Amino acid sequence: MARGIPGRDSVVTCYRHKRVRQWGWIVLGPIDAARIGFELGYARWHEYRMKQRYGEAWPDPRQLLYVDPAEFDFKIDPFFFGEVPSRFSTYVRPGDWDRDSVDPTRTFPSDYPRDGTEKRLVPIESMDRYQSFIDHFTNGVPWRDTALYHRRIDEGFQTRRYDSEEGMLEHFERLDRLYESLKTDGYLTQEELATSTVDTLRGMGWWHEIIVNIGRDGELVLDDGRNRFLLAKILGLNPIPVRVLVRHETWFTSLLETRQTGIDDRVITTHPDYPTHDETQHSHPDTA
Repeated sequence: MARGIPGRDSVVTCYRHKRVRQWGWIVLGPIDAARIGFELGYARWHEYRMKQRYGEAWPDPRQLLYVDPAEFDFKIDPFFFGEVPSRFSTYVRPGDWDRDSVDPTRTFPSDYPRDGTEKRLVPIESMDRYQSFIDHFTNGVPWRDTALYHRRIDEGFQTRRYDSEEGMLEHFERLDRLYESLKTDGYLTQEELATSTVDTLRGMGWWHEIIVNIGRDGELVLDDGRNRFLLAKILGLNPIPVRVLVRHETWFTSLLETRQTGIDDRVITTHPDYPTHDETQHSHPDTA
């Protein structure tokens, strides 16, 4: 089995337990299980191919980086998580996806068309989700009076998480519990959650950690896991564990060249992504 790629049965079991525990129903039918099987198979093939090409320099998809949420300025939209062949691997992508940012004075997503084509960097503080989280968790504004609540009503609940106002309010209650859990217990990895007594969120595998991307100059960009990320940012939790889904081609080339030449480029050698498969990156910095 390729390095770090879990078995199909263990992944399906994790998702079924999560759905039952959090939402009270199972959504993983035969088609879902088949899709997961395909993703796992693709990930094993992809990891083998990249290891053949780059050897030990190819990053482990399980690798956790410990980062400060305050260092993130942008979230990418649409996210890479929704288009890569498998969630269980890590990728290198070229292009200007790390350069094209939107107007920070406009509110996202209500002020922008959702055509789902070209990627753009959205300032985190311009997201109505972030603004609503600040209003609710910091300023005590009821969920019903937040921009996020009203947008979901106006959209007709365009989300897989719920399809009614009742379902939305139940989701917000789970966010309240997650906030209190993070405030009391700190940020736990999925592995730690699976063995902890914290029952607001059942731990999954490493593939369910917050997902980030890395731009050409090493800038960290949020991809998915926005609720956990935003709550950690609001609470000032630092550091938190994340995993990298996509690295910009230029950044990955710089990593390879720095490793090969031994030149002490401080921008690269002090970055949490360097060296890309240092075992200490799998541990919290306080315990490594």
